[in-house]
Amino acid sequence: FGQPIAEFQLVQAMLADSRAEAFAARCMVLETARSKDRGDPVITEAACCKMYASEMVGRVADRAVQIHGGAGYMAAYGIERFYRDVRLFRIYEGTTQIQQLIIARNMVREAQSERSSTAYKIKRIRMAARLAGASRRQQDRPRPRLRRAR
Repeated sequence: FGQPIAEFQLVQAMLADSRAEAFAARCMVLETARSKDRGDPVITEAACCKMYASEMVGRVADRAVQIHGGAGYMAAYGIERFYRDVRLFRIYEGTTQIQQLIIARNMVREAQSERSSTAYKIKRIRMAARLAGASRRQQDRPRPRLRRAR
């Protein structure tokens, strides 16, 4: 090519995409770890991290092979080994599809919990408003006048 392949814009774009995705995965993991350290439940967040990071590393490995061309498949370069090993990340500790199920089930459970607690709060507010309205109506109602006996 007459120049280092890192000087080609498409290669630079692939490198930038890989770096940005790796950074995003790292941030997700660190934030989830902070939440866990605070004692917060992190089942959904951990599944998100696992799913995103394992899929991300697959895309990064694919780009690395793409950048190296045919040499990316040769054992002499190490990219080939990385590309093979990355596939295990998608399977080990639960496949991507299992992580998706965990995330979705927890999302539905949280939404139902919020809806039921919100519905309960609304019901209590309405009942309090009815009681307050009934009490106001009783206060606003003209009182019958007592007649004096003659």
